[in-house]
Amino acid sequence: MIRPIIAAHQTMDDHRKHPRHPLHLKVILHLPGADAKILHGETYDVSLDGAAIHTEHNVFTGEEFLVELLLPPEITGKAPQSLKIHARMVYTLYSSTHYCFRSGLFFRKFQGNALALLETKLNQHPKLTG
Repeated sequence: MIRPIIAAHQTMDDHRKHPRHPLHLKVILHLPGADAKILHGETYDVSLDGAAIHTEHNVFTGEEFLVELLLPPEITGKAPQSLKIHARMVYTLYSSTHYCFRSGLFFRKFQGNALALLETKLNQHPKLTG
């Protein structure tokens, strides 16, 4: 496969399909396997393609798993809305800036109306540049 050469002034962000938004949502990871785990964290940024998340755990799985993004309620006192999305991990590394682990997630399949709800939420927030 021939890959295009990226000019010095371009970044990988220039090649993203959807823009990232600096949105901090609670996230629940339902990790598969013999030692199935449920981990909690927070998104650092989100797009329709995936998210960067922060967790206290150094975890990586090559298997697809379920992610729940919790949208804050529109009315105080109501429960957050859970968006269920099947995802794959792209990377995990330690972020010394944030004193936690940062993982990149690639969204594979949205359950129910999760895609439409996420798109509506992202359209209400500024995009990251560069």
